Amino acid sequence: ASGRIRWNPLCGQLLGVDPDFEPTMDSCLALFPVSTQEHIRRAVSRTLRDGTPISLEICRTLANGETRWFKLNGAAESLTGQPVRLIGGMLDITALKRAERDLADSRAFLEQAVTVVDYAPWRLDARTGAVRWETNSWRILGVPEDFVPTLENCLDFYPDPVIRAEVAERVRVAIDARQAFDFEAPIRTGDGRDLWVRVVGKPQLDKDGTVVGIIGGTLDISREYTLRRELIETRRFLEQAGRIAGVGAYRVDLDTGSTEWSPQTCRIHEVPEGFRPTLEQAIAFYPPESRPTVERLVGDAIRREGRFEFELPLITAQGRRIWVQAT
Repeated sequence: ASGRIRWNPLCGQLLGVDPDFEPTMDSCLALFPVSTQEHIRRAVSRTLRDGTPISLEICRTLANGETRWFKLNGAAESLTGQPVRLIGGMLDITALKRAERDLADSRAFLEQAVTVVDYAPWRLDARTGAVRWETNSWRILGVPEDFVPTLENCLDFYPDPVIRAEVAERVRVAIDARQAFDFEAPIRTGDGRDLWVRVVGKPQLDKDGTVVGIIGGTLDISREYTLRRELIETRRFLEQAGRIAGVGAYRVDLDTGSTEWSPQTCRIHEVPEGFRPTLEQAIAFYPPESRPTVERLVGDAIRREGRFEFELPLITAQGRRIWVQAT
């Protein structure tokens, strides 16, 4: 009836409140988010109405930013058939919730991993250096199924000693500083194949916040890496050819009106490399008498998803008047 609460001092410590905190129904509810307050109110009302026991999992963010989870249990105590007070207890289940979250992350990680043919999930035990592989790992890394992975022999897949040392350092930092990693590197498999892989890892913590392992995976990106290299070489070739022929390239984002100019296009307009004008600014390089023609041709091409081609004078950023062909 009074709304006053009597509790063990440990309750206040768990909730992170000052020793002189006065627990009442209202003051305790105010410790939690509004949505949680509503859950608590409904549970209390239900208990007082029909005797349904309270069983809630609730969380609170402390002043230091730490989030704690609690299991709240309670029941109504009645006198002559009327509830007169609630009795119950509160249990800190933060460690349990973290374990559940880590388990869910691990399951989601592995479930996603097994759907990717060239993905090899693994887990490193930070205390022993033992490595647990899953599904595709033996096949991708070209070793027999009785191969027992450890941190040391997994590092041997990196043939370059410099890269091998860098990978070992990433693992050390992940354990010592709780820092995830994500990198690409060349490896040589047990059966002699040279691959490019992407390696990701995320530290796993115990209830005390100590890193006990790293969960991660290795993805074969050899095909993607080769395509990227070919694209870079093609761009370099086209840029060299464009410089020789005086041909510049550009791209227009129709949603934003921004443009992307190749280095040769910047040289033609005599602006710094990396200059990114809007479409309106790009058209402004043409003399006033030519701009309506350019705007019409470009506008028609956009509306009809067609092409345009014209030869017109252009005034560079340095004031030189030149003739250009644009397509």
